[in-house]
Amino acid sequence: MKASLAPVLLACVLPFAVSAEPIDAAFPGVVTVGRAKSPAPSERLDPARRSLSPVLLPAQPVELSRKSVGSLLHSPVVLPDGGIVVALASPEILRLAADGAEVTRVRIGSSPALRAPVVLPNGGVAALTGAPSVVFLSASGKLTATVPLPRASFAVQSGAGGLPDGFASIIATRDGAVVVAAGRSLYEVDASGRVAAKATLPERVSSDPLEHAGALLVMGEAGGVYRIAVPAEPKKLGVLAGASVGSAALFDDRTLIAQAPPNRIVSLDLKSGIAVTRVGDSAFAMFDSPPALAADGTAWLTTVEGFLVGYDSSGAELARSQLDRNAISPGGLVPLRTPGLGGMGLQPLARLGVIVDQAGVVAFSRPQGRVGVRDTAGKLVIAADRGCTTPLSIIPTAPRQMLVACREGTLIFFGESTDTAAPP
Repeated sequence: MKASLAPVLLACVLPFAVSAEPIDAAFPGVVTVGRAKSPAPSERLDPARRSLSPVLLPAQPVELSRKSVGSLLHSPVVLPDGGIVVALASPEILRLAADGAEVTRVRIGSSPALRAPVVLPNGGVAALTGAPSVVFLSASGKLTATVPLPRASFAVQSGAGGLPDGFASIIATRDGAVVVAAGRSLYEVDASGRVAAKATLPERVSSDPLEHAGALLVMGEAGGVYRIAVPAEPKKLGVLAGASVGSAALFDDRTLIAQAPPNRIVSLDLKSGIAVTRVGDSAFAMFDSPPALAADGTAWLTTVEGFLVGYDSSGAELARSQLDRNAISPGGLVPLRTPGLGGMGLQPLARLGVIVDQAGVVAFSRPQGRVGVRDTAGKLVIAADRGCTTPLSIIPTAPRQMLVACREGTLIFFGESTDTAAPP
């Protein structure tokens, strides 16, 4: 196992064909560095994957409008200008204005996106497709580059329903490139098709890479947590056994946290390598979402019984709110039939995570149709009782505004009620 391609290879081109816009050497491109100034530049909102909104959520949300865009597999993302980018179940990326009006629709090849797109520092967008390839779109929505990935080392073929066969990931970096990971391989590529780094892990990737102390943290299927800093070999920091695929997040600079089925939150001390169970709540049959981590260290998630539960930084239950009208008392078993899994069993109805803002307002969308928030006083404010039965994600779009994306292709926009003054 080796991490290859030292920094001197920054100017080397990937050994396969790249299609891109011609570049005049007399007019070098401008590289924008930093983070996209957007309330939702990627899935789970921020690079630490904490589901922490950088803007305030509506404290008294009301439904504003609905827009049908076509079948969805992934969460929309938001551009710095307020526009919304949606990767459809077909090989297309749709860009909408802030009010939902269609701006552009771009075909990205023969395979749809495997994950939600990511917004780059310059306002452009990148997506990972099942070809496999990485496509780059400019801030105006024009397709500027398609970078094929080697099938032998980057197996991200599209599985049932267009979803990846195995875990696949794409994240944006501060210098305008992207990091893509699948199988045991990880690449960093820019819009010109150049490779900045490549690494091979001893086990298959099962989490989105997390930027940490100038390196990347990646978790494997067997629970191994690795630090990747090319050209050094990946360094194993510890094991976080049993964590749900894709649920890893950075609790703070020292702590990696993840959801573990059926009803645990586990964490790894990145310095000592010690793993602990922070929450092991036997009162609930199953957590059906990764935790949203608030600024004060509290963790919020929903349960299959229909409750929103908050835990403080020590793992003690802080709050409990009944979200579903027919929520079952904690501890009650819920026999649910899930197609394809055979027979009866305890399975989550949805893995739609909640989001939380800096003030502590928690927003949720439930499979039974309820959409709303838990305000800072602990009161539930229901914005809609008939949102959608297949909610895919809930994201902030602007201060005091948010939207719910439904798998069948409906985007539902919410804003602050004008009947009551919003809290400061």
